Amino acid sequence: MKLKIIGLQKLISEYGQQYVEEHIQASVRRVESLDEDMQERIISDSGTWMPGSQGNSWPLFINDIADKNSMLEFMIIVYESREDIYNIEFVGRIKE
Repeated sequence: MKLKIIGLQKLISEYGQQYVEEHIQASVRRVESLDEDMQERIISDSGTWMPGSQGNSWPLFINDIADKNSMLEFMIIVYESREDIYNIEFVGRIKE
């Protein structure tokens, strides 16, 4: 599975290059490196499909690799039909 972050330049201008690299991109790369069963479990445990004006979306919560007390929230947006590629949009951080 490949996770493609939508609006990466906007995230960099909003949060800074270092934060995006150390928190968001590193956490996404970690999920991509997991075996297929773990990836599917993370996605299925995150929620259910939600209809929206731009199409259907699915919440995705992953651990922040740089902050063990936080999770990162994304929305999986399905715009293209290429197999095993999910376009994801960063929503925010969840602090425990």
